[in-house]
Amino acid sequence: MVRNVVRHYANGRFGTSRPKSAPRQVAAEAIAPVCKSANTRSAKTNEVRQLDDASESNPKIKAWLARHQKFRAFVENDGKVHHVPDASGERTLQQLLQLVRAELGQSNAQPISLVDFSQLRIAAVKRNTQSSTRNDLVEMVLREAIAKDVSDVYVTIHHDRCRVHFRTHGVRYLFSELAGDDGREMVRAIWALAPHGQFEQTRPTDTAFDFAGLRVRANSLPDTRGNSVVLRLRDPNWLPTLDALGYDAQQLALFDELKAFPGGLTVISGETNSGKSTTLTAMMSAMTASSMVIEVADPIEMEFEDVTHVEIDNFAEDADETFRDILGGLVRQNPDALFIGEIRDAKSAEAAVNMALQGKRVWGSIHSQSRVATLSRLQHLGIDAELLAQPGFLNGVINQSLVPVVCQSCSLTQVGDDVQTTSALRAKYRSADLRFHNPDGCPQCVRGIRGQSVVAEVMVVGGESRDDMRRHIRAGDYAAIAARLKGEKLRSKAAHAADKIRAGQLDPFLAEQVIGRIAPEDARGEDA
Repeated sequence: MVRNVVRHYANGRFGTSRPKSAPRQVAAEAIAPVCKSANTRSAKTNEVRQLDDASESNPKIKAWLARHQKFRAFVENDGKVHHVPDASGERTLQQLLQLVRAELGQSNAQPISLVDFSQLRIAAVKRNTQSSTRNDLVEMVLREAIAKDVSDVYVTIHHDRCRVHFRTHGVRYLFSELAGDDGREMVRAIWALAPHGQFEQTRPTDTAFDFAGLRVRANSLPDTRGNSVVLRLRDPNWLPTLDALGYDAQQLALFDELKAFPGGLTVISGETNSGKSTTLTAMMSAMTASSMVIEVADPIEMEFEDVTHVEIDNFAEDADETFRDILGGLVRQNPDALFIGEIRDAKSAEAAVNMALQGKRVWGSIHSQSRVATLSRLQHLGIDAELLAQPGFLNGVINQSLVPVVCQSCSLTQVGDDVQTTSALRAKYRSADLRFHNPDGCPQCVRGIRGQSVVAEVMVVGGESRDDMRRHIRAGDYAAIAARLKGEKLRSKAAHAADKIRAGQLDPFLAEQVIGRIAPEDARGEDA
């Protein structure tokens, strides 16, 4: 399945308290859920569906709720005000309680989960229209995700239980639970939002749709107990610059060097959720309007006026045949630059090789843990070491990760009450400005996190001055490659992270959870 898109488009966008005795245990899974509803279709659910909606009989309450739709509340005729807790909405709640007392003679606040609130809304629709769908629940979950700056929503359905997790700034946490049947109905409603969406429980399926200005991509994968569904939320109007992503001055200069090569392959590597696609898109947006640029990806996440975007469906039955047709078309299109969303298999690696050997500039992303390990990954995909070492073929590798940035308003200056550990870390990093994650958070952040920052390492292979680097690649001597990089003072990802730790931007524990152990020589900095 191919969708060829050439249209005008503006530039677009890519807890728990730490135990005092074990300061390194800052696992995201330990973050407490936001809300939790019944795990099964219990008597409580049936009781909820019988609640008496006061807004249907009281015009003033109905009008108030209509004016304050962002405040999620349901009012009964006996004065009970069921509301989804919101720290910023306390004043609004007091206003509603005052109105309910004036109209009904009494009022009583009853906090409920977002899912239970959705059940009340659905029950009200059933009583008044005799029909309803799960779209109401889907909309509430998505709007709550947007409000919390969520990048991914995880819906896991196991037999009679469904769990919904959010990921915000790289931290995954439980949002809510509901009955398995409700979860299945919600997932079907998600697929129904797409023009031609068809959810299938027994095979992998994809869909995509627009919601509240965001692009939502959904994937379902069957497992032995049910289904695992992931929704990725992307804002098509947000595209940061490379320096805003967190690259330092040395790395930006190396980017300029890589962009200046007239042809050859440049690879952006990293783990899942490391921001590879955002960096690749930022590079694409920097291409001049006079260049003929083609992107081949699954999916296309951003579109640009002067780029030909070709979307492929890797789950389609004719995917291999379609991709072969695309390869032939790429040659006839004669682009100046080709962007491959992900070099994931032999056929996408073949496309990268063919275009790079023709002297075209090729940019692609790949899954790998480091710049040196990326060379092994390329060979695993069928690109021979001799070809990687050929002058003019491989220009370089950028490897990156995304690390949570601690909130400057509430982050901690020491590890709980552990003075000894705090002192040891200050000595390791030679900095008194270290800051540590505060899982309780504050109104300025999400669970102590204010965003994510790139930590990266760059390796330039192209150019006449790097013949010895290419000899090491041909010989598979990765230790010699690492020594050459150190000799060029091309710092590692750990050293880049250490800079930001010393500046108080990153928690050293969270940073090591993402990129691994930071050695003392990296922690001390360039002047150590």
